[in-house]
Amino acid sequence: SLRLYQEFLSNGLNPDNYTFTFVLKSCSRMRATSEGKQVHAQIIKAGMEPTTHVLSSLISMYSNCGHMESAERLLASVSDGSVLVMNAMITGHLNQGQFGIARELFDKMSKRDTATWSTMITGYSKSNMHAEALSTFQEMVANRVQLNEATLVSALSACAHLGALDQGRWIHTYIEKNGVNVQVRLATAMVDMYAKCG
Repeated sequence: SLRLYQEFLSNGLNPDNYTFTFVLKSCSRMRATSEGKQVHAQIIKAGMEPTTHVLSSLISMYSNCGHMESAERLLASVSDGSVLVMNAMITGHLNQGQFGIARELFDKMSKRDTATWSTMITGYSKSNMHAEALSTFQEMVANRVQLNEATLVSALSACAHLGALDQGRWIHTYIEKNGVNVQVRLATAMVDMYAKCG
């Protein structure tokens, strides 16, 4: 992706916000800080107004590369506090093990989408903070937010580790009642939950 981007530039073509979004995602996945900073400089030099997607990609790139101060500076430059940008920042803090800061940002958000809730629950679950994951999941349910597969898998994982059979059964019933399409990952999480709960 980065080689193709270099070829794109050497052919005298001008990148747009779509180009920047995908190049930054590549830098983020490769943890290519130097290249990511160069792309950021190109955005500034181009005098373009970065879209929400570009800003969230920049924040993800800096946070994945461990440059949380740069990510924070970008967040401070955003006036509207878009959900997508905030989700990227929360993910960054969770990936760096900064759960308190991530939760603080989460709690301050006036609007949260399914991805926001899922990010927090998955972040807790992956870090073996199962009680926090389950508590956040219960809060999500109480707020009547639509549950997605990632959220259900993480919640079932938390139930499995905590031996919370009743909560696990509730999730299973929810899946059946709401006609959730059960793929391998979700089915495995249900089997694992029942097995670990005896």
